[in-house]
Amino acid sequence: MALHTGEADLRYGEYHGHAAINRCARLRAAAHGGQVLVTTATRDLVVPYLGGGLGWEEPGEHRLRDIVELERIYQLTHPDLPREFGPISALDRQRDNLPAETTSFIGRGDELAEAGEILSRTRILTLTGPGGAGKTRLGLRIAGELAGDFPGGAWLVELAALTDPELVPRQAAAALHRPDLEFGVLRDKRLLLVLDNCEHLIGRCAELVASLVSACPGIAVLSTSREPLQVPGEVVMAVRPLALADAARLFAERSASVRPGLELSGSSATVEAICRMLDGMPLAIELAGADPGHDPG
Repeated sequence: MALHTGEADLRYGEYHGHAAINRCARLRAAAHGGQVLVTTATRDLVVPYLGGGLGWEEPGEHRLRDIVELERIYQLTHPDLPREFGPISALDRQRDNLPAETTSFIGRGDELAEAGEILSRTRILTLTGPGGAGKTRLGLRIAGELAGDFPGGAWLVELAALTDPELVPRQAAAALHRPDLEFGVLRDKRLLLVLDNCEHLIGRCAELVASLVSACPGIAVLSTSREPLQVPGEVVMAVRPLALADAARLFAERSASVRPGLELSGSSATVEAICRMLDGMPLAIELAGADPGHDPG
């Protein structure tokens, strides 16, 4: 059985109200025989009147089939009802929207450790540095490693292609699979929000982060930008050039990936000279290493 509360109209003997009816049907399809599942909307309405041995267990947040946003599901309990059921296998829980890594991640061990320590004691971390320093790649790696520490997961908000500052909240809502950014809904969530490439929208990003962190105590923000957001509580971590050994290894691996059979040592004097000339900047090294017309010698 499934219980959900929403709006529907009775027309010619049939109920219409696709969103509410569809949600209830999807929840019922996810329930085991003898199990009663309830949405948050229904639970919040009946809690003040609950008695007679009725109670709740919380299987957690899940994504119902064909419904974008997560739903927090509750199981109704009573001494006369079965209580032990298997996992709600018909539901799919998405923990993040981080892109899969398509190439090896090289170096940055100190930065990863430092970022993890910072986000264990504060809620706003901004990675700064010039274009090509590797802020995005490092930010995604940090988010991937820390996603398990956040029950609500880690969610990437890509801002590079955005030109209108007023669309920043909408972009964040879309990343979270929500129609809009309702602080009331997010207040009880514990998740990591990754704002990538904030520099050209810095003012609006700063406003959003300040408001979000103030209203939602369980949300942490990891941003990448060429300059700090300058909001209360922000910790800034400058993304430094790659160490020479890591830069040389990156060059060698990217060169080998576009030249099958190429055996290039990351410790060769030529490779190290190229990496020094490129100031250890990851993007420049990757482009140079992957250039089929370039002969590393």
